[in-house]
Amino acid sequence: SSTKPLLGWGSGANLSDIFYHTFSVHNSFLQTIMQVGFVGFSMFLLILFKIYNLIYKVSDIKYLKLALSTFVALIIMQSFEVTIFQNNLALSYPAWAIIGLVLGNNMYQRKNNI
Repeated sequence: SSTKPLLGWGSGANLSDIFYHTFSVHNSFLQTIMQVGFVGFSMFLLILFKIYNLIYKVSDIKYLKLALSTFVALIIMQSFEVTIFQNNLALSYPAWAIIGLVLGNNMYQRKNNI
C-alpha cells in the first residue's frame, strides 16, 4: 500500500517484514520511520526538539552543559541502537535520569528564586 511510508508498518514491524533480509535496523531513526512512517517520525523529531528546548532554558551553565551533553550522547547512540524509547530502554535510563534531574533542579530554582 502507498500509505505504508506515510503511516508506517506498525509498532511490531521488523526489517524482515519489508525486505528479504533478517538484519536488525540498529538505528532508532530508521526504526521509527519503518514503524510509524514519516508522520510518526515528524512527531518523534518534534518531541526531541521540545526536550532540547527545555534543556536549553536551564539557567545554570554547568547543569546546561551536563544535560545538553547527555542529550547529545543519547541522540548519537540512537544512530547505532534502538534504545531511546523501546528496545533496551534500560540503556537510556541513566541519560533520562540525568536530564530529568537537571530539569527538575532548574524548575525548583526558578520556583524558589534561587
